[in-house]
Amino acid sequence: MRLVHYVKPGGPEVLKILEVSNPIIKDDEVLIEVAAVGVNVEDIWRRMRDLVFTNPYLGHECSGTVIETGANVLHFKKGDKVCALLRGGGGYAEFVAARAMHVKHIPLGVSMTEAATLPVAVCLTIYCLTVLRQATPGKKIMIHAAASTRGFGLIALQYAKYCGCDVFASERGEKLQTCKSLGATVCINYETEDFCNRVMAETSGKGVDLILDINGPCYLAKNVNCLARRGTLITLGFESGCRDYIDRSVFETIEKKELKHIGADILTLPRKEISELFSQAEELIWPLFKDGRIKATVGAIFNFSAAAEAHKVMNRNRVAGKILLAP
Repeated sequence: MRLVHYVKPGGPEVLKILEVSNPIIKDDEVLIEVAAVGVNVEDIWRRMRDLVFTNPYLGHECSGTVIETGANVLHFKKGDKVCALLRGGGGYAEFVAARAMHVKHIPLGVSMTEAATLPVAVCLTIYCLTVLRQATPGKKIMIHAAASTRGFGLIALQYAKYCGCDVFASERGEKLQTCKSLGATVCINYETEDFCNRVMAETSGKGVDLILDINGPCYLAKNVNCLARRGTLITLGFESGCRDYIDRSVFETIEKKELKHIGADILTLPRKEISELFSQAEELIWPLFKDGRIKATVGAIFNFSAAAEAHKVMNRNRVAGKILLAP
């Protein structure tokens, strides 16, 4: 089969198409013919730093058709249209072996291609907003880079809105219109506005109850300053790239306001927890796709031969929605 991988760590240009043997499934796995695969930040890190996962190849989520099932798999059959979360990787390929516990039938109202945007995003959304009990009616939630190429922000925005929350979306350029069209209560252009000042103005000085942040240290001080008392900051990444010294006053603010700071990384969770999150997403979010209350957003799709360009587009983060690859 054909797959996209790097011969050595480096920039996007190191991605090449290789020919390898088809995967052989285990008793608890299904073999999927891949239709589309989501490009995630973990793929970028692995390409640059040669990080070790259980599967030697890139790609942590995909959609496709089941073509073979393991001996212990009862809920899927050949021909089923599915999407899969690939904890260890392997999705940048024509075929992938996926644990059945991390596979779901594609929800009604979602195309095969769109389904590749879902696994990581819906599991992360359920973890942040449901498991941590953050999405309750009336809560004010801030999402940084809400329409980023990660894809998570737009799903979280729509689900939080459905749950009765007021959503503050931080973005730039035309992506702000995407956030507004999907239900954001307040849209903040982080290139032209100070998001902290805007949040405090919109909340009469009280702040927001929850912040979902992919930026990391550079935003920490402002994040804690615009959180309401006993609010929560969930860190989902470090995409700002800076390694700023964190002043003591930040921790004093966290203490005085009784704030919570939580990290979230779906791919490092135990397999059983991932399975439980995906099942909750199927129960709580799948029906919303059918009803049109939540939409999957594809930012751009590239052929395997253009994988290097796909990684460049993701790094630039100029399009709204998930970047996909297709064989």
